[in-house]
Amino acid sequence: MIHGSSPGPAIFMRNPDPANWGKWSLIPNPELWQAVCLSMDFEPPKSCDVVEFLRLDQKTFKDRMQVCMANIGPHPELEVARVNLATFAAVVSKWGWPIPQQLQALEQHAPTPAPAKATLPDEARTFKPEPQPKPVLEQPPSGAPEQGQAKVVKHTTKGKRRDILTPVIEHAQSLCRNPLDTAQVWGVLHNLDKKHFPTFIHYEGKAIAYMEGDETKLLTRKKLADRLRGQRVKPPI
Repeated sequence: MIHGSSPGPAIFMRNPDPANWGKWSLIPNPELWQAVCLSMDFEPPKSCDVVEFLRLDQKTFKDRMQVCMANIGPHPELEVARVNLATFAAVVSKWGWPIPQQLQALEQHAPTPAPAKATLPDEARTFKPEPQPKPVLEQPPSGAPEQGQAKVVKHTTKGKRRDILTPVIEHAQSLCRNPLDTAQVWGVLHNLDKKHFPTFIHYEGKAIAYMEGDETKLLTRKKLADRLRGQRVKPPI
């Protein structure tokens, strides 16, 4: 000892304590250096600086710390300050590190990593659809009725089958002030001369009996109304 100098603190190497897994199983997010200590199955001391004074494989500890720090980029779950112990166990197991059974048991609690978000290629992000031509509105043909104007009713047989009553009803309509009024047409039919319209046989209560071929049929006021209703043309909306 040099005369006049005060003696410095004595530094003694000591053996590390075994890991207290009962405690660390309840601490899910220790510091990274503490997780490395646990991967070597010894109790982390109060400070990381004390590790170098423990009797253990210092090279293995430094190598593991260096590997973890180098993989913080590829493995963002390995944070500098804190790390999820279950995730840490799952990662280092993939690296082939021998770790204690207690740490291996925590792997099943590792959170499932979120799926990567699908990204579009640059071509898709910059794609713009070509402008489409505006649709051309068709003009109505000349002479077509304007919107809200009813069409004129015309008797036609196009697409419809004319039975034996059709010409008789049309004749009765021509004698009416309103050819689509059921009451007027029904009254005219009752007053038609049977001599000029042998189709009618007789009147049965509220129906008119007539022959169609060899079959006798009845024309009721409701059936007549249905016929006239089919002739009406609704104005366009």
